[in-house]
Amino acid sequence: KSLYHFGPQGEWLSIHTLPEPVQALSWDATTSCIWVGTQKTVTALHNTGNLCKVVDLGPHPDVQDLAVDPDSGDLWVAMKKVLQRYDARGTLMFEIHIKKLAYLTSDHHGGVWGAADKRLMRIDRTGSILLDLEPFDDPDKIVALASDLTDSSVWVASKKKVSHIRSDGYPLEQLDFKG
Repeated sequence: KSLYHFGPQGEWLSIHTLPEPVQALSWDATTSCIWVGTQKTVTALHNTGNLCKVVDLGPHPDVQDLAVDPDSGDLWVAMKKVLQRYDARGTLMFEIHIKKLAYLTSDHHGGVWGAADKRLMRIDRTGSILLDLEPFDDPDKIVALASDLTDSSVWVASKKKVSHIRSDGYPLEQLDFKG
């Protein structure tokens, strides 16, 4: 339930207590605010702890992850059954029903990479699903995503493998790990 703010040299600047455990964080460079997702709320905070914005998620939210488009400041919110996109003002633009959605990362072109169990998806700024694939042959679920802003590719991790996937879905590399 605590959000700690550290300076560039590692100095402790502030602590903010939230009503629920933190589920996700995403930095918004357009406003210099940090988006904080708990299971039921999504808010943006200045480094002072003052409120920037609040997003109304509708009934029965179950926040899993957040991603901010670095150019527009639009916010993507992953919930267990739905992906929502909000404009920079906090207005809901659209939602897409996707079961078991757990992880998001910006594709740095207005879209987002998302993971649901074993599925990796790339969704454009309008909500169209550009790619829907399973990057791993084994039954492992995806546990992390990280995008590369230089080429819109994505790194995808399971508990045993890491894959680098090009923006068009072509696998570039795969590394296997033991343990």
